[in-house]
Amino acid sequence: MDPFLVEVFAGQVRLQCQFIVMAAEALSHALRSGDTTQTFHAVQGLLSAAANVQKALWGQGGRRQADREVLRQHLGIEENSPFRQMGMRDNFDHFDERLEEWWRQSKSQNYVDLNVGNVAAALTGTEEIDVFRNLDPATMDLVFWGDTFNIAAIVAAAQQILRQAPNI
Repeated sequence: MDPFLVEVFAGQVRLQCQFIVMAAEALSHALRSGDTTQTFHAVQGLLSAAANVQKALWGQGGRRQADREVLRQHLGIEENSPFRQMGMRDNFDHFDERLEEWWRQSKSQNYVDLNVGNVAAALTGTEEIDVFRNLDPATMDLVFWGDTFNIAAIVAAAQQILRQAPNI
C-alpha cells in the first residue's frame, strides 16, 4: 500500500475512533438520564463507527486483510483487536431480516427489545431469539439473540488508537 494511502486510511480510522468516543459519551449521558431511546441511538452510532474501523483495517468481510496489513502495523492493531468482532452491527443494520427470522423461528413470538439491565436476571425462561437489543450497563455487554458484544472493549480500543496516533 502506498505510504500516502496508508496515512489517508489512518486519518479515517482516527476520525471513526473519535466518533466512537463521542458516541460513548452520549451513551453514558443517556444511561445516566434513563433515556432508553437515546441509549440505543448512541449504541447504534457507536457500532456503525466501529464497523467502519473494521472495514478500513481488514476490508469488507476481511477481503482486504493482506492489503491492509501495513495499515494495521502502522496503527499498532493486533489481530485479536475487538474491532475484528463487528457482527453485532449487522444485527442493528439488518433489523428487518432479524424480525422476519424471529417470526419464523420463535416458538412463542415474545418480543423483548430495547432493554437496559441484566437480561439473564430479568428474563429467565425467555428464548434467546426473543431478546433483541439488550444493554447491561454494569458490564457494558450488548446482547442480541444471545450474541454478546462488549462496548467498553471497543471504546478502549478506539481510545488506544487515538493515544497512539494523535496527529494522523
